[in-house]
Amino acid sequence: GGKVTLNGKRPIRTDICWSSLVAYTDQIDRLHSMLTVYETLRFAFDARAAGTHRRSYMHDNAETDALINKMDREEFRINTILKNFGLDRVKDTFVGDDSKVRGVSGGERKRVTVCETITYAAPVMCLDEVSTGLDSATTYDIVKLLTRVTRFLQSIPIVTLLQPPPEVVALFDELRIVEN
Repeated sequence: GGKVTLNGKRPIRTDICWSSLVAYTDQIDRLHSMLTVYETLRFAFDARAAGTHRRSYMHDNAETDALINKMDREEFRINTILKNFGLDRVKDTFVGDDSKVRGVSGGERKRVTVCETITYAAPVMCLDEVSTGLDSATTYDIVKLLTRVTRFLQSIPIVTLLQPPPEVVALFDELRIVEN
């Protein structure tokens, strides 16, 4: 039970799909080790976006339909994400795990985890400890890419990091420091 409010007010529209507004990336990489990097992102895109770039707010007309069909055929979002996160060269490699299946490196696996969240392009992206197990250079690369993507998509990233280096902190527009 309960009610959903935005800034303390009940939303006027009742047709909002709340699960499509927020995406969450767990601290732990929960990836299927026997899928390739491409298959992982393809599955995430199919599951969240029903395999299409079309969104409910888009107008139906011939020009829009043609563009969406072209983007779907070319797998535009998946290929763009693979390229921008430096995963296109390992797209046919198993994700792997630490015990049974040899796959991509730990930094690449973390990028796959972040990319899995980005495939849907939710307006709010919550990322929990995306730096776990990574060196500061890889953490910097991931946060820098995430910053570029969220600015392009005009989405809001909410990121928790444990002891980030100053270079990573400088990438954020706003900070909230919580001390336990």
